[in-house]
Amino acid sequence: MKSLQRYFFLLISALFIPPFATVGRALEGRMVCQNGGGPEQAPGLSVFYGVTGGPNGPVRAMEFDSASGIIYVGGSFTSFLAGTTQGDGHVAGFNPITNQWFEVAGGLPGKVNDLMFWNGILYAGGLFTNTNGDEYGVARLGNSGWEEVGLLSGEVHCLQLYQNKLHAGGNFALNGQGGTSTYIAKFLNGTWSSPGFTFNGVVKTMLEWQGMLVMGGEFNHSGLMPSLHVFGWNGTSGWVPGSPGAPVYSLEIFQGELYAGGPLLSGYDTFGLAKWQNNQWTNLITLDFFNNTSTFSPTQLASMGFWKIKSIENQHPDYFSPRQLYAIGNFLFQPQNSNSRPGQNMLRLDAGIGLTGDSFADSTVYDVIEINGTLYVAGLFSTINQIPAYYFGYSRQEATSIETHNSGIGLLSAFPNPSAGRMVELRGLSESMLGQKGKLLNASGQALGELTLQSNYQVNLGNLPPGTYTASWPNGQFVRFSLTP
Repeated sequence: MKSLQRYFFLLISALFIPPFATVGRALEGRMVCQNGGGPEQAPGLSVFYGVTGGPNGPVRAMEFDSASGIIYVGGSFTSFLAGTTQGDGHVAGFNPITNQWFEVAGGLPGKVNDLMFWNGILYAGGLFTNTNGDEYGVARLGNSGWEEVGLLSGEVHCLQLYQNKLHAGGNFALNGQGGTSTYIAKFLNGTWSSPGFTFNGVVKTMLEWQGMLVMGGEFNHSGLMPSLHVFGWNGTSGWVPGSPGAPVYSLEIFQGELYAGGPLLSGYDTFGLAKWQNNQWTNLITLDFFNNTSTFSPTQLASMGFWKIKSIENQHPDYFSPRQLYAIGNFLFQPQNSNSRPGQNMLRLDAGIGLTGDSFADSTVYDVIEINGTLYVAGLFSTINQIPAYYFGYSRQEATSIETHNSGIGLLSAFPNPSAGRMVELRGLSESMLGQKGKLLNASGQALGELTLQSNYQVNLGNLPPGTYTASWPNGQFVRFSLTP
């Protein structure tokens, strides 16, 4: 593996926590920065929307309940941006149909790192404190509210089912306060116990792959054998694939293969994102994907990395692959490969082109999920693609195909705007777009139909009622405009 100083142009994302309050579903023409002024937003970026009144702090985990249609979020927040309180905070529900937030059983007394459903019950892993002042790491939502799950003292980073048993990974002790840290435990008959091995460092991530429970983290021994950063367990014996280069913070299965994500720094070697193939880890971060124009201090480098990787079912027809691997975290991606595009804190692995930037979030992204063609993103950010989206946002997946990635793109504007008529001129589209079909969306991002660009660069909006609308075109340009009575 090559030197970070030789192969990377990465910038630490600035942490921005808004002092207040109102987040709109703002959407303007795409901005392209030239001759300085910030990272260039290349064509094909996803169209993102913010949601009003959401959590007032970082969102670290999301989980969708298909039965109710509710997205549950957990993190370090204490109330809603709208100013309403929600008990202890740290967990909330979001209805994607009504765009409404609500508190969940008074919240939890501490930060949430992971959420999952098991047998129809919502479980949360994190670091909580009960009324006696004792710490515990797992809670579940019962009929009468949140309740502790067994005696597991300390912080839980991840939850996973394996062989129909709940497993927890993190930095905790079994059987109450003051015990020896075990970092891994399984829940059986109301009690947490060792699964047959233990670690000497924090477990950050777990999943089931090829019949094994595979764990990643900051450990170098499983108690059974040396196992640097990754260890697999099939119920009777261990699997040791070796380290991909640094502690592992996320594991994911994509197209049947195992991927690992983590810090970009390991001494002066690269890691960040790797794939297990041919009985070895293959690093996916290469010179083709980054500009070699800057170096950073060890402190800066230590804060950069891929904190989660997620396989997403992508239902947008313009993408090459129905599934994509998202890599999210804290980084700036500046590819030299002309088929890729830049991105900040969000990348994805596309069939046909490899790694490419997805969007520009102005601070760390912690989680991403897809529901019925809509991509939901959570983290520490306040904007995505310059659209206000405090800690939580969503995209209707209006990104364009790779065929337009190398073309220039400018600002698109509507004239007049606002308009009392129903013929609107779109300025900034190229001649090649004449006669092309565009999409018309309402203020909630719902598709209303198609638009045809006429020879005079006008579109006929028919009998649309007054309101705010968005026109989106196949070359990646879009614009918001208003119609008045």
